[in-house]
Amino acid sequence: MSSTQNVKCKGKHFTWSKPMSHMLLEILAEEALKGSKPSSTFKAESFVKVATEISQKFNVQCEPKHVDNHLKTVKKEWGIITKLKNKSGFGWDDCLKMITVSKDVYDEEVKIGDVALAIQSLSKNQLDVNVLYAEVMKIEGFDEITLGEAFDHLVQNEMLAKAFMAKNANLRKNWVQNFVNQHYYRPAC
Repeated sequence: MSSTQNVKCKGKHFTWSKPMSHMLLEILAEEALKGSKPSSTFKAESFVKVATEISQKFNVQCEPKHVDNHLKTVKKEWGIITKLKNKSGFGWDDCLKMITVSKDVYDEEVKIGDVALAIQSLSKNQLDVNVLYAEVMKIEGFDEITLGEAFDHLVQNEMLAKAFMAKNANLRKNWVQNFVNQHYYRPAC
């Protein structure tokens, strides 16, 4: 087995240089003109062609999956560029091939972006009460009323509820048992 195959088997990702990316785009543009892009994506043969030509020209082992993945990355980046270009206050410098924006507009966008990230972070951290209920009610060995009270207690104590959801089934059952022991008075007979 060659060393190149060893690297491939270990899952090393393929690194694209700018000249490789340009070559990919040039070949795919030619392929599209020849009709090798019947829909929103290219035919498999187009990816094989790009991989073969890049491998030969740059003395690397490029595979069709590398081409497909890099094309997805290029599309994603182009989508971001297009979105920014269309925003008020943003422009495009064709000589430098980059987005342009004044410091004031940039600073405002950063503030808005920070707020959006904070809101997104908060929404990811929200307790899903329906999921919590389903998980509590799955616990075996307790009656429905006891589990319902444990659920109500968790809803009133969001941090406890989040910790409960992070636990595995055995630890959840143990938590409910501790809840029962602490909240129910059972006189000894």
